[in-house]
Amino acid sequence: MEIHGLEEFVGKTVSFGLSTDSYAITDVEIKVIAKKVFLSGKVPKGATTNDAGKGKVCGVSWDSVTDYLLFESEDDYVKWMNESIE
Repeated sequence: MEIHGLEEFVGKTVSFGLSTDSYAITDVEIKVIAKKVFLSGKVPKGATTNDAGKGKVCGVSWDSVTDYLLFESEDDYVKWMNESIE
């Protein structure tokens, strides 16, 4: 399966908008599982309550993404999260 246009996410930290929530992933990789495209990586710092999920492997199906915010690094994501809370 050829995947075009998703390369800009690889190695970055991304906050993906889904129909009912948002989901952040750092060190993004593209994976195909059962002919379905997933953006996978790890939960970044600040993405879960008390950082309970920090560093856990996670993924989101590209089919479920409605929008996204792209960050160059996990630190940029954390800074943005902190500023949005203030």
